[in-house]
Amino acid sequence: MTAQSPKISVVIPVYNGEKFIERSVESVLRQEYPAHEILVVNDGSSDGTEKILDRYRGRLRVMTIPNGGVSQARNTGILAATGDYVALLDADDLWFKRRLLVNAEFIRRFPEVGFFACNFITRYSHYGDRLIRHYSTLSNRRRLNFDEPLKRNAYELLLQSFFAGTPSAYLFKRTVGGEMSLFDPKKRLMEDVEFLHRFSMRTSSLLIQEVLFFKTPPHAQSMSRDQLRLYLAHRNVLLECRDKHQRYIQTHRLEKKMGRSLSLMSYMIGNLYFEAGDKEHAFAAYVEALRYHHSPGNFLRYVWTILKKSIRLLVQ
Repeated sequence: MTAQSPKISVVIPVYNGEKFIERSVESVLRQEYPAHEILVVNDGSSDGTEKILDRYRGRLRVMTIPNGGVSQARNTGILAATGDYVALLDADDLWFKRRLLVNAEFIRRFPEVGFFACNFITRYSHYGDRLIRHYSTLSNRRRLNFDEPLKRNAYELLLQSFFAGTPSAYLFKRTVGGEMSLFDPKKRLMEDVEFLHRFSMRTSSLLIQEVLFFKTPPHAQSMSRDQLRLYLAHRNVLLECRDKHQRYIQTHRLEKKMGRSLSLMSYMIGNLYFEAGDKEHAFAAYVEALRYHHSPGNFLRYVWTILKKSIRLLVQ
């Protein structure tokens, strides 16, 4: 790699993606700044994905592995990559043609940065199914700075909101501190969140404000139970990070922010349990929310939540 031409490997994991993989691959091939290589990892697809990928032999590298989940598929691609940077693309998302060009420009300007994320558009059901820019949805967006390395601690910002949004926004150094940048293969949910929490402790991060791709919304209407699984997995990631990285959290005085993040997640979990009719687990989650974060404000929130839910039960 030279400062003028960073080598960017693109890794695309795909599982049963015959309906969308062609569009995604084409969006990479149309980049104004060509990828150093394109690695598509076929995670044991049983549909027509392999036949579609056969059309691109010679233009990209296809690796077929037994189905083991998206983390294993991404790791397979990362380990096979020869570029100095890796850009991820979920098989149903579409990059705009400037995606790699803009990233390459920021790599040249800030070679010390190990992680880059970019803005994207998608349809959010809770915004009336309108096209929305991801960064505009972040609760802590006023604390973020763009187009230069983050001024605040990246891990602290992650505890407030998952600013990267989705792996298709990720571009990172393939190795940091001599270690390969890999995902946890045991995780089937929130593996991208766990990766970024861990990665943000090891290197600096930069958020690119320009919208550089389209994130495809979920293919089917999400049910509350699916959302509950995601929230539970997210809380587990937070708990794992709290336990595994105590020294980092203490050194950067993030204990209270970690507790606040766990508390907020537990309130959301409790609300989903409550709406699903599982009152026992709902109130247990509210107790957990109080336990994770000790403050007068959180105590008042706990009391107010319990009061509201109890009144709803009485009037039913």
